[in-house]
Amino acid sequence: MRALALAVTCCLLLSGCPGPPLVCSVADARAEPPAQEGWQDDSGPVSVLLPALMGFACSGEGPVASSATAEVLSPTNVSLPVTVEAQRDGIGATVAARVTFLPAEGPGLYLATATFLPVGGRPTSQILVVRDRREAPSTRLPRRCRTLAALPSGAWVCDGLLLGAGGADTRLFAPEWEVAAAGGTLWAHHGNTLMAWRELDGALQPLGEFATGYIFRALALEDRLVLFAPGRVQVVTFPNGGLQLEAELSPSLVAHAAVTAHAGRLYLPEPQPEMDNFGNQNHRVCTVALAPAQAAPETCTVLRGQVVGGWNGDYLTLEGVTLRAWAPTQDGKLLLTDTLLLPAGLFTAEPADALFSGHWPQLPDPMGAALVTRVRGGRIAVEHFASMPEGFISRRDLVFGALADGGTGAWTHTP
Repeated sequence: MRALALAVTCCLLLSGCPGPPLVCSVADARAEPPAQEGWQDDSGPVSVLLPALMGFACSGEGPVASSATAEVLSPTNVSLPVTVEAQRDGIGATVAARVTFLPAEGPGLYLATATFLPVGGRPTSQILVVRDRREAPSTRLPRRCRTLAALPSGAWVCDGLLLGAGGADTRLFAPEWEVAAAGGTLWAHHGNTLMAWRELDGALQPLGEFATGYIFRALALEDRLVLFAPGRVQVVTFPNGGLQLEAELSPSLVAHAAVTAHAGRLYLPEPQPEMDNFGNQNHRVCTVALAPAQAAPETCTVLRGQVVGGWNGDYLTLEGVTLRAWAPTQDGKLLLTDTLLLPAGLFTAEPADALFSGHWPQLPDPMGAALVTRVRGGRIAVEHFASMPEGFISRRDLVFGALADGGTGAWTHTP
């Protein structure tokens, strides 16, 4: 805008302008950095408007852009087919180009560049293409749910109620309990008590209770639960059909919310990132053998940025507007596999109920869309779910939130 004002002022002062200036148009071909265009769904063609880089000359007395071409690069730098629609002003100058393309590689960051001739420069724009899951199969539950768990049979546990057909609900535990399901195992915890159930042939079979003491974080797995409490880390399992303590790990393993497990190892991010000598944030993630459980860490990896989410050994870190994906290797270390720049207006936020961790970070959008980041095959993908007016919760196995009609919408995570 400052360049626009200066150019108009110059045009007013130039003696070559006959009387009041009529229209000032393109005359500056300086390169500019990419401008974030925002995000769009992958359900159809993607379109972006690229304005010419503006300098000014008086109507009829200076060069103006007469044509525009464009190129779009995919997340792997492959040039894609595009269509270009030129937009012209009152004197016939091309002032912008509408560039349309199909996101052939699915979700990811695409780079669009337009070239205006003979002047007008080469403006660029980055478009984050997200996976459209607004029409994905979902479940509409008739009541609001603060906590929710899905079982392999298709049954749902909402605030301690096992929802049955025709409203025949079964109370398993009180609404204030925290809950998580992993495979066919349902875990619930409140106060000093842990309870668990195992789904067999479509029916829930109780596994009993276990006295835990206060816990502030837990990682739910199909065959065990890892409890993090002040001064201790406990692994609870059910080898003979009843809950019992399998092992106590090092009391120093006080971990970040994004505790995950993969290939018999626990992945434990430290509670806070570290600052290196160059002012960069780095987050240390250490592994501990889980089966059988061992007290001492096996190996540690320092990740660039701050851990904002993870599941099954995959991690996401954030540094400024840069998301990075990290995947586990056979020796337990984490390897950088993908990088994504977030468009302006999006930021990461952890779910409100991180007691049972292994979550994905949310990307709240100013327009209220439910966006969730995931790692698929080492690549970062952002998924767009239906907007939920009162916010939403992203768990490792599902996304759910309150709907306008008073119920709850739930989507399971699928490949």
